Amino acid sequence: AREMRADDATGVAVAECEVRISDGTTTALGQRLVLDTRKGTAVLTPGTVRGAQGVLRAREITLRLTSTRLTEAAARGEARIETRRGELSADEITLTLPHDRMTASGHVRLRAPPDVLATGSRLTYDGRSKVVTLIGPARIETRQGTVTARRLEGVEGLQQVRLQGDVRARFRDITARAEAATLLARVQKVILTGAVRVTQRGQTLEGTVVTIFYGARRVIAEGPTRLRFEESAPVPAR
Repeated sequence: AREMRADDATGVAVAECEVRISDGTTTALGQRLVLDTRKGTAVLTPGTVRGAQGVLRAREITLRLTSTRLTEAAARGEARIETRRGELSADEITLTLPHDRMTASGHVRLRAPPDVLATGSRLTYDGRSKVVTLIGPARIETRQGTVTARRLEGVEGLQQVRLQGDVRARFRDITARAEAATLLARVQKVILTGAVRVTQRGQTLEGTVVTIFYGARRVIAEGPTRLRFEESAPVPAR
């Protein structure tokens, strides 16, 4: 920092202008920092944290630190993190640095290339298993349509996503309901399971396993299936 002042009585130090903290693995940058040595916290306003998990930015970032390393970064106010597999934004994002874990809450939006967007109220990510969990209601969106559910779980990058609880899907002229679903973004298909009901162009299909190839707008059912056709309205006599 260019300017720094400390109070030995309180253990609080204030640094301003081009502030930088690093433990060799993670680097935190900001315009102003308030360090409380007794609590082991430092508040950056605004702040940026660069590390193995990506680049975290927010209006305010609270760091937890020991004498040798940064252990946690909690971002609030327009919080967002850019990673190798996409971008996450939320009201609050917290990184647990040594364990490669992440949580986010409030207006959570997770984007993954090429065209996947997942939203919900709370997100957790485990860097060791590469699993993202989003609760909600959770919603996943592609260029072709959307799927909503109570809970979403996917691998990093959201190329394979499992949705559970009151699943509802809409892809152009196809609408569906199910108990659970697996969305495979790379091959543009969703596999619906449980009590499945799919409607397309006046036809309603009911079964236990139904696959929608939403890119091709094609529906395939497996196992016991019932197909109903909507009756056309009678033509008035002239």
